[in-house]
Parts: sequence; structure tokens; C-alpha cells
Amino acid sequence: MAEWLIGKLLWLYWRANRPFLVRFAPALIGPNPGNPDLDPDGRAVIRELDRLLGLMTNAVFIQAALSVLALPLWVPRRLPYSPFWRTLLFLLVPVWSQVARIGFCFSSRARRTRVVDRMFTRLGEQAAAEEDLPIKSIIVVGVVKTLITGAYLDLDETWRGLDYERYQQRSWTPPSGPDLAQPARSAASTLLVERRARLADVAAKPAGVVTYLVIGSGAGGSTAAYFIQQADPSARIVMVESGPLVANDELPDHLMQAASTIYMNGGFTLSADQCSTFVQARTVGGGTLVNNAVAWKPAGFWWDEVLVKRWERFGVSLDWPRLNRSYDAMLALIHAGPARPVVMAPMAETLRDGFARTGHQAVDVTINTLNCIGCGRCNSGCRYAAK
Repeated sequence: MAEWLIGKLLWLYWRANRPFLVRFAPALIGPNPGNPDLDPDGRAVIRELDRLLGLMTNAVFIQAALSVLALPLWVPRRLPYSPFWRTLLFLLVPVWSQVARIGFCFSSRARRTRVVDRMFTRLGEQAAAEEDLPIKSIIVVGVVKTLITGAYLDLDETWRGLDYERYQQRSWTPPSGPDLAQPARSAASTLLVERRARLADVAAKPAGVVTYLVIGSGAGGSTAAYFIQQADPSARIVMVESGPLVANDELPDHLMQAASTIYMNGGFTLSADQCSTFVQARTVGGGTLVNNAVAWKPAGFWWDEVLVKRWERFGVSLDWPRLNRSYDAMLALIHAGPARPVVMAPMAETLRDGFARTGHQAVDVTINTLNCIGCGRCNSGCRYAAK
């Protein structure tokens, strides 16, 4: 009841702040007068953001609205050393920032851009000094920035301005079939849908059959279930997932809409110390559904220092050579290999050329895909079942 009431009050606050957000969005994104489609329209951006927040849970909206409430439009030049004055300033900045929004709305576009630039500059300089504060302004600004830029990048106008083609026809066919505009349901998604069951349906354990419960359906859970099945083909394996099952043909085109459906907390999960945010999937497939398909075998520093020595410090002693060899079998199982140049974005080629000019050789990243068409929407889940 309390969360519902808070949500209603914050919706009123959100609507009251729409005029400010409409002007804040272009100042945050920056002007692009040379391309009308890329020059941000504040009304269109906030209208899209309204729609996206309406798709998310009440808890996610509350976090977004509180971030707007705490947005420090005015930032002092420096934080005082005294804990007393620092605490007092911590309480006054949000209040003064609410008042400053009135003048911000009536300022010129150029002045609004300067205000936002100054806010980011000062917050960056003071980020280390905010570690002892219960609410970190730099994190608050990061959440607001992600929401606004995410809504901006989800606009069809922005896609046109970037010359992005939603359906890039290839000479090969992805696992979902030849129709890229309306992909068919893949064999893997069909199997998942057919085998989906409620907890009540699997609660009873049949006699004479060993039942394994695997919690989570991402990279760890699915791999564990696979090898349990290989070791004990007669076993009954139940995989439990807290998020929804979304078939490939039901995945949305746009990232922010996908975040509202298949991401934990809409993609805005705060760490316990509120020093950072992290992205976490909440869906069947876990992180493997929304990652960029990068799947490389750790070597050199990453194997010796990060993996082996770190675990040995915790007293873990494994057959490291055997574990190293097991990666080869896994890479083959998940179709991992170097990304094909034909699906790389022009930016990748620019980076490759830049490294070459400095005497460094770029290496193609290893990804686990099968007949990927290179649409670039991996973080929304692959509609073509290529991951």
C-alpha cells in the first residue's frame, strides 16, 4: 500500500517536472544542427520515456522518479571539509536544485547546455569525496542520463539519423529463418515453450527417478543442467527461473522496451553501497539472452592472475590444466569463434585501423553466434536465435 501511494505521488511529481525534463534532455544529449533526425527533440524523448516507464514495475519507476528528484542541477565548486557543513550542503543541494529548475527552463538552449556541462564537470571532480554520503550525486545523474539517452536512442528518428537499417538482409539465413522483419519462432524457443511448467506441476518427485533442481537458467545453470543430463540421461532435471520466458519471436526491437521486460529492475540495479549500478537479466536464459555473445578463453594475465591465483588465495586447488582444456570443448559446443568481418560495424574497422597506425594489432573478438546477421541489437535479446 505504501509503495503504491509513493508511486502515485511521484507520478504527480514526474508530470510537474515534464517541462524541465523536456528542456534538460536536449542539453544533456547535446545539439546536432547538421542532422535534424539526430538533433534531440525534448518532447519526443520525454514522451518516449513516459511510455517506457509505464511498462516497468512500480519499483523501477519510483527509483527513476527519485533520481529526478535528487538530480543536483546546481553543484557547488567544492565540498566543505567539515562533516557538519557537508551534511548541511547535502540536504540543501536538492532543495536549491528544485528552485534552479525554474530559471533553467527559461534560459536559452546554449545556457542550458553550459549548466549541464558544468554539473558533470564538478560532479566528476567530487566523485571520490562522495564515498561517505548516503546518496551519490554522480550515481543519481548516471541513472537519469541512462534513462534519457536510452529513450533518445530508441526513437525511430534517431535510427534514421544514424542510417541504421533494422533488417539487414544477408546471403545466409539465421536459425529463425529467412523472414527478418517478422522472424519465426526458433526450434529452441519452441522447445522451451513446450516444456514450460508451473512450480506446482513439478513439485512432486516421481518414484525411482533422481531429480535435480537447477536454480537459474543462464550460463551457469544451463551448462550445469546440460552436463547433468550427459552424466545421468535418466535423471529428471528441473530448472527454476524468477523471470519470464520470452520466445525469440516475442522479443522487442528496442533496448529500453526489452529492459522493462527481461532486465532486473529495468536495468537499474544499485549496488548495496550505492556506489555503482549494474545490469542484470531476469528472464529464462539469464545473462546469455541479453549479452553481446562475447565468449573468449582466458589466457595470459586473465588465466594466471585473475582466475588461478585469485581462487588459490581462497584455498581452492583444482586440476587447472584439465579445466583449461575443458574450455575447448565448451567453445565448440556453443559455436564460439572469431566474429566474421561481414557483420562488424564500421566503428570496429575504424578502431582496427587506428590500432594498426600505432603499431598494435587488433584481434577479432570471439563470439558464440550461429549465422548472426549483425543487426547489433544483442542486448535486447536475439530475435533471430543466433546466440
